[in-house]
Amino acid sequence: LLLFNGDIMGFSGLLSTSILHPKQTFKENPWKLTFLASFSCASMLYLKYIDPNCLELPTGFQGPSKLAFALSGLMVGFGTKLGNGCTSGHGICGLARFSKRSFANVFCFMTTGILTTVCMSSLDKNVFRSSESLPINSSYGLLFTAVTLIAALPNLANKKTLGAMMSASMGAIGLAASGMVKASKIQSFLDISALWKDASQYDPTLMCVMGSGVVASLVSYQFHPNHTFQSDRSKCMTKPIMGDEFHVPTNTTIDWKLLLGGAVFGVGWAIGCFCPGPALFNIAVGSEGAILYWFPCYLGGAYLAQTVVTYSIKSKDKTN
Repeated sequence: LLLFNGDIMGFSGLLSTSILHPKQTFKENPWKLTFLASFSCASMLYLKYIDPNCLELPTGFQGPSKLAFALSGLMVGFGTKLGNGCTSGHGICGLARFSKRSFANVFCFMTTGILTTVCMSSLDKNVFRSSESLPINSSYGLLFTAVTLIAALPNLANKKTLGAMMSASMGAIGLAASGMVKASKIQSFLDISALWKDASQYDPTLMCVMGSGVVASLVSYQFHPNHTFQSDRSKCMTKPIMGDEFHVPTNTTIDWKLLLGGAVFGVGWAIGCFCPGPALFNIAVGSEGAILYWFPCYLGGAYLAQTVVTYSIKSKDKTN
């Protein structure tokens, strides 16, 4: 996405801005709608033709309850909007360019995510876990995908379309193939108490997936004049292949919004085992927990965070 379009792949920004600000997205960043449509199509095709069992949880594993999906969506939406990123935007793209903001945010959400999971694992009765898995209703997935396709169709001639389609498809396939769309993978990584209880139950897959993503992103940044290790920057790209200019975040401020957002996101991530990327996969295929409970609350949380930020800015202006 960076090399073709000049943009970074931050799932929380893609999802929240496209839904909360459709007119602005349609006018200024129509490629985001193409990305959502392509990601949704790739997710559905992967589930149907490549691995129909990619969302199946291990025997005996208790997945998120309805309450967990709802509360997780609210907190993930609020936290990622307030902190301007999630595991993809900060955790992969940000770390790859050695952003201090991203290191701070990742530290916050990893810390609260691990602490929340460890605390929940010690509870005798956990209202956030249920042995009853919510079903997959392909009709919901088809409806969501159809809406994204209709929104994307008018701008298919946009020069950023190809980059958006390629990166979205690879993103969906990569998340599913690595198992990151399963709640069990996330919980088994965040629950570090397994290391001293039964180390064989600990699953470091998420660390490996994020690590490989950081490496891939780091390689792509070597073509960006402001983030390359090359001494001769004339060898870098002056602009992306399909875009007019690069759009890489330049904010270096570490403030309360960044830290609080990361902390809240981490708690929500642990409760529902969903961050925006895997959640979008589950929404696209019609997972009822994701599309009926997590997604509406996610949008509500993002809207709430947006309101908080707006109020904060207005209060600051009045003070000044």
